[in-house]
Amino acid sequence: MNSLTNDITRLCGEMTALRDGRATLIHNLAQGRSDRRHAVSAMQEDLRNALAETAAKTHAELHEFISVVKQKVTDLREAFQKDLAGARQAWAGSAPARSPARPEPDEQAPERLREPIFKAKRKKT
Repeated sequence: MNSLTNDITRLCGEMTALRDGRATLIHNLAQGRSDRRHAVSAMQEDLRNALAETAAKTHAELHEFISVVKQKVTDLREAFQKDLAGARQAWAGSAPARSPARPEPDEQAPERLREPIFKAKRKKT
């Protein structure tokens, strides 16, 4: 009978140890879940902050880019208006003297050199 009592005592001790081990495991799992939950929350907050910072930086860069493009377009429009005004003066006959870069056609040049290179072809009707 001594053997049976020892076996039952040993089994009872093993069950108690297993129960304690299971309780420890459940506690550790719950603690790990809580730690991960806090870590994920912190990571999400960091991502939100990084996104907000990136969005603000991108917005500022786009605003700067658009202002530069607007200024370039304004400059091009002003230059075009000046060119158009000069062309209107030339067409009206009050153009300033020709610049040396584009001399007057040579009156001594043969007729074929004074004519435009490409002529519009007209259909005979």
